[in-house]
Amino acid sequence: MNGDPYTHLIPYHEDPLVRLAQLLLEREKDRLPDLSNAVILFPGSGTSQRFRRILLDQARAVAIDAVIPPVSSSLQSWMVRQYPSEIRVLGQTERELLLLSALSDFPDLTERYGTWPLIDSLFDLFDELSLNRFTMPEDRERFHNTIEQAYGNEKLAPLNIEARLVHTLWSAWQQRLHEAGARDQVGAYLNALARSVMNIEPARHFYLSGFLRFNRAEIEWITRLRQTQQIDLLIHGSTGTIGNHPDSPVTETLTALGIESTPLSSGKDYSRLLDNVFEIGDQPLLERARQQATDAPESPATEKLRVCTAVNPEQEARAIDVQVRRWLLDGLTDIGIVTNDRRLARRVRALLERADINLLDSAGWTLSTTSAASAAIHWLDCIENRFRFNKLLDCLKSPFLAGFVNTYGGLERVQQLEEALVYRYGINNDLQRYLDTVAAKSVELNERYGENSTDQFHQLLEAVAKATQSLANLYSTGSASSEKFFDAFFEMLTGLGLDRSLADDSAGAEVVAEILELRRCTTRSRLTSDWRSFRAWTVRNLERRMFKPPLAGSGVELMGFAESRLYRFQALIIAGASREHLPGSSHESPFFNEGVRHQLLLPSRYEAQRVRLADFRRLLEAAPAVVLTLSSSKDDKPVIPSPWLQRLQALHSLAYGSALDAPELLGLASAPETLIQRDDMALPAAENAPAVRINPALLPTRLSATGYQKLVDCPFSFFANYCLNLVPLEEIADELEKSDYGSLIHRILQTFHARENSELPEENLAQAEAVLREISDSIFNPHIRRQPSARGWLYLWQRTIPAYLEWQREWSKEWRVMETERSCQTELMQSPTLKLVGRLDRVDRNNDAYAVIDYKTGKAPTGPAVKSGESVQLPFYARLMGKNVAQTCALEIGDGVVAVRAPIDNKELDELVAEHDHRLAEIFSALAEGAIPPAWGDALTCGQCHHGGICRRDLWEQDYDGNRI
Repeated sequence: MNGDPYTHLIPYHEDPLVRLAQLLLEREKDRLPDLSNAVILFPGSGTSQRFRRILLDQARAVAIDAVIPPVSSSLQSWMVRQYPSEIRVLGQTERELLLLSALSDFPDLTERYGTWPLIDSLFDLFDELSLNRFTMPEDRERFHNTIEQAYGNEKLAPLNIEARLVHTLWSAWQQRLHEAGARDQVGAYLNALARSVMNIEPARHFYLSGFLRFNRAEIEWITRLRQTQQIDLLIHGSTGTIGNHPDSPVTETLTALGIESTPLSSGKDYSRLLDNVFEIGDQPLLERARQQATDAPESPATEKLRVCTAVNPEQEARAIDVQVRRWLLDGLTDIGIVTNDRRLARRVRALLERADINLLDSAGWTLSTTSAASAAIHWLDCIENRFRFNKLLDCLKSPFLAGFVNTYGGLERVQQLEEALVYRYGINNDLQRYLDTVAAKSVELNERYGENSTDQFHQLLEAVAKATQSLANLYSTGSASSEKFFDAFFEMLTGLGLDRSLADDSAGAEVVAEILELRRCTTRSRLTSDWRSFRAWTVRNLERRMFKPPLAGSGVELMGFAESRLYRFQALIIAGASREHLPGSSHESPFFNEGVRHQLLLPSRYEAQRVRLADFRRLLEAAPAVVLTLSSSKDDKPVIPSPWLQRLQALHSLAYGSALDAPELLGLASAPETLIQRDDMALPAAENAPAVRINPALLPTRLSATGYQKLVDCPFSFFANYCLNLVPLEEIADELEKSDYGSLIHRILQTFHARENSELPEENLAQAEAVLREISDSIFNPHIRRQPSARGWLYLWQRTIPAYLEWQREWSKEWRVMETERSCQTELMQSPTLKLVGRLDRVDRNNDAYAVIDYKTGKAPTGPAVKSGESVQLPFYARLMGKNVAQTCALEIGDGVVAVRAPIDNKELDELVAEHDHRLAEIFSALAEGAIPPAWGDALTCGQCHHGGICRRDLWEQDYDGNRI
């Protein structure tokens, strides 16, 4: 390159590792087959294995069957091996802890900026300053003058604060490092760069490949090796333009190294097309498009590049899945999927694994998102929520707790405990309440779940309490030493057996290692912490660490943009081509603007975006076939495409009238036939409505108004509910619900009418209202303490109290409250074996006549529904009360409204009760004789039914009347 034999620019369309292997064999030809004096350094460690395969292939091409391989690793890893043994190097966790300790002297800063955001920003700044050889003046005033000059000599108070803050914290950080007798990883890296140059043997030769940018310390190291002609640079890309252009990173790097360069000529039509797309000169896009069409009348991208714009991320993932399978069917064995969208990557991985295609995932995902990390962190949720039932049960049902739970009867016992404590007894939090309930209900529990069930329930809960006690105590205490927090955390994991079960899992082993590292680091520290800081630091470390699953693939590799350097593929998908990921956000820092960063010799905060653009340009020529994918919406919001993709499509549309769309792929991705299902069973055949005959022994002998209403609404659902006892578990809500509100109003009115005279003359209304409000507060308050949102329901009732008292005053002119919440039982005259049971909300009396009132805080029945027999509750309650019932009605208690609904009285009521007696007796007689209880299948009833999985309404071919559905 311009006469420099040690700098090599490799065109985008060539494989840089092939060129590297050829160069190595040429440089070391006099020593072949011994290549051990060569050191091959890459940006990451994942390239070495692929390079060894290519090197061996190239060696065989020149009749060399075997070689003694060179040293190959990442630059960072090679430098780590140069660290002198006497230097103590802090790990990242120790480093954070040390800075956290330094910040304890500046509580106002952590309060203003937040502890962890401040630490992240400071480390980013300190590392950039160190790696780019900035020397911090000891005198703060000199540093302030430097910053002031960079801001254009503006004397602004915020600038003085910024300079003082950075200088003070830098000095405090360096002082803590000195006191610890250690260096951080950046300091050790700088030391290794300096020492290695002095200790490199003359026979050593270095080859650097895959790099786009170097910091100033690395530039100095490379320059020293160039002076002794012991290093070759292989750079994949072109040069010549700076700014928002793919060539910018390479151009700036070569300039920093003092290397003159000439742009590579674009020999291929496709390469020239892409160069035109990203050109940032004065020529407008339209002119460039016209010139492109003149130079190449047929689009060079037609057979190489396609763009698939999906409707949403799921369709995008399916498009990727389908395209990969098509390529595999075509016999391709080296397929790449490159994306910076890790959420999309995980979905693609799941779809491909469903098709038995295992990926090589070189990027991985954050450790915190693994099920292993969740198994540990969810116990912190448990403690914070006082072992609320849903949190505790989720933890106990985790596969990682299987060994622990099996000691106490296994998952079956956990499910029984859930059914008993939560759904039968309504205990929804607090370990001690669970234990007390188990002890109080031991006889009943043993009868229901087996002789030793109570012992196992108790032992399981006691074991959980013992394992979590230390950590729960620290949560209650509020603050303690960081060491105590992590000791208690690991004690909990050990007590639950999670330390062993996690260690047997590849991701779990990393979770345990991370927690042990946190524990080890805090052992030496006297730093105090609170629960919030302890949890945030734990989660932060799990989020920062990437989990890379064991590499076992089948010719398909998944990676990010940075990991894709030095790769060539037979076919490639660039996924997630939205502005969010391409270019993505710039490097944001609360310290210093762009001008100041330049003055301090720091890289531009837009550098990451420029490097990503260079990667994007390289990837467009990284395979003979390239597909770009994106989605037009995400979470029901429009997605903005990548501006780089928009430029590409715009120029191609202007030049060739096509945006390179891939409608065929989009159609295949939308077709149900292309989605692989892991269920090999045939789809169920269409069915008719269910037809069963009930064993008379299964018919209930007691019937409530709810059961009768179920029988009328859907006889088949009645059969499932009351004959087979298939009753769904009641959901325990975190908030007070409408049904709970109704129960509380019933209790309030029962208490009120037990204390107050039914007669409410005008002069007594104020006193009655005060009493009713006092009762309401006392009944609602326990719920408000547990669930503050319950106060909203109290306000709703308080707005309705005046209307209720006004209605009661008018009603009491004729009726007096006789009894509330009256339990009743009676026999059906035509069927003596069937007992009717229920509880009447309220019974009022007028001489020898009675009125039955049913409170309704929800939807009240209508008169026509009651009179037609569709709504059965009011006449059923009249039947329970017996003789002399002159009236039944529903009392609607709404928001500020109280009104009588569906009143039925006197002769009409008597006739209605008799009709219901006859209907009930007839139905039960028919069922006992083998009549089929039909499932009506009407939308309203089915929408509220829990037995759809039994009647299978959606699979019916015809209903009971023989009508096809």
